[in-house]
Amino acid sequence: MIDFRRVLITATSVLLAVAVIVLIVLRPDHSQSLGAAARPGEGTRFIVPQPGDGIELSGSASQHTITLRDSEEELQPRVPLSGDYLLTQVEETNLNRDRNDEQIIAYKRRDDPEDRIRLLVAEFDAVRNSYRVAWESETHANNVRTFALYTADLTGDHDLEIIAFGTNNAGEQTLDVFQATEPPGGVGLYYRRVLSIETDASIEIDEQARTDAYYSMQGSGSSFPIHVYRRDLQSDDKRALVRVTYHYHHDEEQYVEARVEKIPGTQVEEAQLQELYDGDVTQFQRFLRGPWYRSTGSQSDGEELVFFDPVRSSIVFYRGDRQESFAWQNSYKTLHRSGPGLRLNLENESISTVRRQVSLTATGIDEILLSVEASDQWDGRYRRLTDTLQRRLLSERRSAARLAEDLPSGLYRNDAGLEIFFASPRFTMRENDQEVSGGFAVFELDRPVLQLSQMNANGVVTGARTYQYEHKTSTTADQVVRTIQLYPARLTADGVEVIDTEAVTLEQIEQIEQDSDEQDGGTS
Repeated sequence: MIDFRRVLITATSVLLAVAVIVLIVLRPDHSQSLGAAARPGEGTRFIVPQPGDGIELSGSASQHTITLRDSEEELQPRVPLSGDYLLTQVEETNLNRDRNDEQIIAYKRRDDPEDRIRLLVAEFDAVRNSYRVAWESETHANNVRTFALYTADLTGDHDLEIIAFGTNNAGEQTLDVFQATEPPGGVGLYYRRVLSIETDASIEIDEQARTDAYYSMQGSGSSFPIHVYRRDLQSDDKRALVRVTYHYHHDEEQYVEARVEKIPGTQVEEAQLQELYDGDVTQFQRFLRGPWYRSTGSQSDGEELVFFDPVRSSIVFYRGDRQESFAWQNSYKTLHRSGPGLRLNLENESISTVRRQVSLTATGIDEILLSVEASDQWDGRYRRLTDTLQRRLLSERRSAARLAEDLPSGLYRNDAGLEIFFASPRFTMRENDQEVSGGFAVFELDRPVLQLSQMNANGVVTGARTYQYEHKTSTTADQVVRTIQLYPARLTADGVEVIDTEAVTLEQIEQIEQDSDEQDGGTS
């Protein structure tokens, strides 16, 4: 019998973009890091959430945790890095219990067409009295905003594994685990990959109790199983999941698949609702986090949404191009016949004298009933804005805009130092040593348009850029040059209006490999 009381289903953050284009979803991850060798009872399960389509499995991390992205002091690498290295994170830790700390450095390479995050370990060389690069490898993650590094003894051999969680360009959760091994030269630190996973749901490290002999260094400990949740594509129930459990095999020195279990969607929903009944206010607030779409009770022809942000203690109601923002003062739990609920006290962020009390009931894992005191304009039934609902809303929209099929892909750059990496529907832009990311869309009105929407860690749009978009390709004997020209523009009722005739030009150059016969002039 699977214990689903440990499972929490929450929502993914969603971007509502301009009405003529797409809704873009990015899924930030605010998980914390896994500490090394937690004692029994100090946190038995660590879950890293990142599902798609509204499903997120989460839990609490051990209290002995660190995260590179939350470090108060910005560390500098102790080894020289060339200009092709784009530094992401630096962490100092002792990986081999010697006198000197090592550095784990996360970075990207400008010449990497897949734009993956890479790792290197820098260790102190006592002979040269300086640090050197001991080991390098790549992860399957792309998004620096959701990337996090951990060190923990997963296998129970008292050595720390390097664990990298993140998301790739498809929005999937990624996990890469590296274990210390004998270096090729026999000296220094070296690591091998023991597990790499990509999934459209969640990844959970099952942190189990270990014996006193392990903590007193008198014996080895049990290895921690890793559970990977995926969507059950063979089920008609969109909420059905498949849980694959991996165990570490010492003989094979790898994590290998040990068990596959199917989880019906009805059990997932029952577990979630039971979690809300039993959980506290904070847990309920996490359940609400993100955008919800008004499905019944609407009083307008446009789309109406409410966005819950427990991190910033705010709630925003959207109707067309109008919004009402409220400070989320406090809330307390209630129980109703139709399900668990909350009472929320709000204060208008613009007019502090305007206060509202909201009654909210969760009738399902993707549905809530909402009632606002002294104002019925927002009352009604709301559904979580999942990927599936998003696509349906897009299909129902009537717009002159037509999405383009020929989308930019890969890395484009220019001599001014501007770089844009496209991996539909996301982009990453680097300019003046700054990196931003978000969603992009190419569509046609009276002419092609590229729109870039920058998002913060909560999935909220923080900026947008619109360009008239021109794309051309030229081919020679040894390379293909793809050029895009971007003219700053704005959208009007009459179409696209260019506001700056000076174009931003970026290029992507692909070298064509020639076979040996061609290189030798066709002779044999």
